[in-house]
Amino acid sequence: MEIFKHIIFLIVAISIVIPKDNKNNNQAKMIKKIKMVKHLDLDEKQSEKLFVREKDLENQYKIINDKKRALRKKMRDARESGTMTQGQVDQLIDEMHDLDRQRKSLKENHHKGVSDILTPSQRLKYVNFDDHFKNEMKDKVRKKPHSRKSRNKRPK
Repeated sequence: MEIFKHIIFLIVAISIVIPKDNKNNNQAKMIKKIKMVKHLDLDEKQSEKLFVREKDLENQYKIINDKKRALRKKMRDARESGTMTQGQVDQLIDEMHDLDRQRKSLKENHHKGVSDILTPSQRLKYVNFDDHFKNEMKDKVRKKPHSRKSRNKRPK
């Protein structure tokens, strides 16, 4: 019964925090949050605080992703123009790797910064949660029965 209360609270909290632009993406995020609460055994207070911090991290990621998108466009334009020197190419590559380092640093700081919310054991689970979640979803997809379309196809 207690976990049910947590899930209801989580659904309400997530519906407030996540924008309503992409229904499937929102559903995937909600499933991920529910799995995280269960996997880390979070209480309501921890869930609330952690998800606010995660939202802040996502916003910071978005800024970096926007910069990377602009840089990829700049690289594509430079490639199409064919006028880049080796030095200019090196500079673009350095900028891309710098953005990757910034993203990695944000994630590291985030993982270390949740020590006021999570226990040491929860933090260790949290650091590896993305991989755990991806593997769990892959396993579910593999076990899922084939769709009607694939069953109705006739061999040629």
